[in-house]
Amino acid sequence: MGLKQIRKKLDEIPPLHAGRWKLQAALVVLVTFGVYLYTTPRTVTLEDSGLFLMASHFGGVAHPPGYPLHSLLGKLFTLLPVGSVAFRVHLLSALSASLTCTAVFWIARSLIGRSAPAWAAGLGYGFSLVFWSQAIVKEVYTLNTLMTFLLLACCLQFASSGNPRLLPRIGLIYGLGLSNHWPLIQLWVPGLLLLLWPRRHLILRKLHLVLPLTLVGLLPYGYLWARSLTEPFISFYGPLKGLDDLLFFVSRKGSSELGASSTASWLDQAQFADFLLQQSWVQFTAAGSGLAILGCWYQWRRWSTGVSLALVWGFLSGGLLLTLVLAFDFELLQRSVMRVYPLVTYGVMALWIGLAVDAGTDFLARRIRLRPAWRGGTAAAGLVSIVLASNYSYNQKREETWAQDYAQAILATLPKKAVLFTHGDNDTGPIGALHYIEGVRPDVEVYNDQGLIFANRLFPARSSRRQKDQAIG
Repeated sequence: MGLKQIRKKLDEIPPLHAGRWKLQAALVVLVTFGVYLYTTPRTVTLEDSGLFLMASHFGGVAHPPGYPLHSLLGKLFTLLPVGSVAFRVHLLSALSASLTCTAVFWIARSLIGRSAPAWAAGLGYGFSLVFWSQAIVKEVYTLNTLMTFLLLACCLQFASSGNPRLLPRIGLIYGLGLSNHWPLIQLWVPGLLLLLWPRRHLILRKLHLVLPLTLVGLLPYGYLWARSLTEPFISFYGPLKGLDDLLFFVSRKGSSELGASSTASWLDQAQFADFLLQQSWVQFTAAGSGLAILGCWYQWRRWSTGVSLALVWGFLSGGLLLTLVLAFDFELLQRSVMRVYPLVTYGVMALWIGLAVDAGTDFLARRIRLRPAWRGGTAAAGLVSIVLASNYSYNQKREETWAQDYAQAILATLPKKAVLFTHGDNDTGPIGALHYIEGVRPDVEVYNDQGLIFANRLFPARSSRRQKDQAIG
């Protein structure tokens, strides 16, 4: 094969199509969802889970930027006739995670051309440490990964075929991604632009096919604004009375101090970069991470420059680039927050793992007399088993009731008709969910001391500190 032919081969992007592997994709959903179903907690958990649970149950508005798509879907899941309300809404994260794994499987199968490496990528990602932990609690991150990798799949298909009929689909998924978690989906955009650069002229000519569907995907923000005006019981700031209020809320200006610290320095950023690299190393165990490094190197020989650049950007943007955007102090609380952000990074690593498994299969083919399917299948099964076994004990939360027990203990100690003020996520969420959803201690009145979340606020959420002190005092 001549040099020109080699370059042409490397610049080709395989088309994505269903083919004969629809059943395999469905099995990825069933396997991962089955594991998530077994390990999902049956009660409210810590962090933002309680707030998202209440926002879904009451059809309310969560914290900025609101995550309206997540809240709308969460409301639908509260109607399921199974288990507790908390368990039902946890299942939204589980289903989103399983569909994400299928999207990763689909991308890997299309780029690599074999099923076994795609299984290693899809299932390996599903059972990676932090991704699994977010798949079993009420959170927004697995819905974000679903939108991210669906967007990548559609962009790969468009880059390959140049079919303008795919552009409305891309626009809709992008709009829906913005309606779930716009800061994280935006970080992925430069990588997609690198992938689509050869098709830029066609995209500009057909931009009228993209924008209308993007606006359709943004419609949940219209729901968020209209719903806030009805003053539901759960609404973070209360009524968003005008465009200024809506932009203040969606842009997260009121929470800007959470992503910036006056004492943070370049040393904190360097420590976070090191922390995220260490986190990347343990997601798939050392074996999987080693394969990811090999796959990252090998992609430049196997895939097009556009695909490789897009994946490298996805790897960096999901984690290391955030250390430059967010000025966090390197402290325990900030590390726990930052730890869940790089899920897209781990999805890219999963694709590289799949490529390394395929390359290893070719290597073994020249040394071991086994059918290719058996070689690849054995390697994929071995890797997935190692990742599953290593991360199982950490993510087995089926019997975990710590947050519920904590909230019950607090409420049980209060005298009759007491007034309780909550402050942070880890007390407001569990206590609010147990009290207002499960009906524990109905004689007690629970307030948030910042005038946030609950409709029984004693003062507007954006009041001055003096006004808040006077209202409470």
